[in-house]
Amino acid sequence: MPATKSKQQALDLLEEVRKEYLEEARVAAKQIAMEGNGTCTVDQVRDVCPPPQEIDGRVMGAIFNNQDWEHAGYERSNRVTCHKRPISRFRLVSAPMPMASGAGVRPGI
Repeated sequence: MPATKSKQQALDLLEEVRKEYLEEARVAAKQIAMEGNGTCTVDQVRDVCPPPQEIDGRVMGAIFNNQDWEHAGYERSNRVTCHKRPISRFRLVSAPMPMASGAGVRPGI
């Protein structure tokens, strides 16, 4: 339990001291999701909205730490410094689901 509390404390502190960056990054993440398939990763956000150098990359998930996003799976990071480690993909809750190919076909059927 202490690790969870420590993680939440780090996210709360980032929210407090880097509010402006997080707001900018969240706008970028929503734009990426809405222009794409309704999802986004922190790598995609970093490409268009790089974090200040003093922000530890391990807390970048704070961008998605609100009611607008839900976890949608994992993929390998494309950043060299991450050595292809898995990162989370998040789905914008208010984003429309991508259309299945073919009229009247439901995904997975």
